[in-house]
Amino acid sequence: MILLEHKTTKNPYDEVSLLGADIPVGSTRRFVCPKCAGGQSKEVCFAISQSVPGRLHFICFRAKCSWRGTISAGQVVGNRIELPFDKKLRHFTRPVEELNAIQTQWYRDKFGLSPDDGVAWCDSLGMYAYKVFGPEGQLRGWQLRDFRPGCQVKASNYLHRDEPFISWYYPDKPIIGGVIVVEDIPSARKVASCGIAACALLGTNLDFERAYEIAEQCENFVILALDRGTLPKCIEYRQRYETLWGSVEIWQLDEDLKYVTRKRINEALYDGKSDFICVP
Repeated sequence: MILLEHKTTKNPYDEVSLLGADIPVGSTRRFVCPKCAGGQSKEVCFAISQSVPGRLHFICFRAKCSWRGTISAGQVVGNRIELPFDKKLRHFTRPVEELNAIQTQWYRDKFGLSPDDGVAWCDSLGMYAYKVFGPEGQLRGWQLRDFRPGCQVKASNYLHRDEPFISWYYPDKPIIGGVIVVEDIPSARKVASCGIAACALLGTNLDFERAYEIAEQCENFVILALDRGTLPKCIEYRQRYETLWGSVEIWQLDEDLKYVTRKRINEALYDGKSDFICVP
């Protein structure tokens, strides 16, 4: 983690631009917050990232401050982490229905967990319909999934809000702090049932907007548990976002965690058996 001293300017946005000028693209550094000065302890809790040339994202992790925003080419463009492109919002309007007994049993047999009220059936598309939830439980949209072998479209996303399109799940009884980042919703739900918060990326893409939201929830501990074959990408994510997140572990998976027993996930969490390929 890189900790740097900084000069003081009258305008905190100007100071963000000054501090971020030498940050390499794709990197993050931490400072004392120009707005709250880190409180009485002068805590180094302010992060600045440069996602693309000239575009800076920043956030203060002190709860009493939480100042954040985006500066592009020296101009303030928003009070949140703004990507350099507009999201294509698309509302899901097709009717859905509760899963019938056959679909429910298939789900249990397939994933080893029962469907909750966040999954339904879209008969007109012949696909399972998943609600996508934000960290406060807000409905962000839907993801439609087709699990049939050989299907042409496996997933279709419907974004209702201009927010990070990732879905959050929390344990009823938290056992350990941190966040496990997975690809899909059933995997995230199974992980959360093991006592730790989980975030479903709904794919493998992890940009700065999503990384900043994970940073707010992760309590300085992130586990990346993506599909087999994504190890180079996970290493890249760890290098890019570790300054934001704190400690980062990578689990090497043989298959998605939705196909893994809770007992095996608990062994990885609490016994250190995080290699799912070589360690049975």
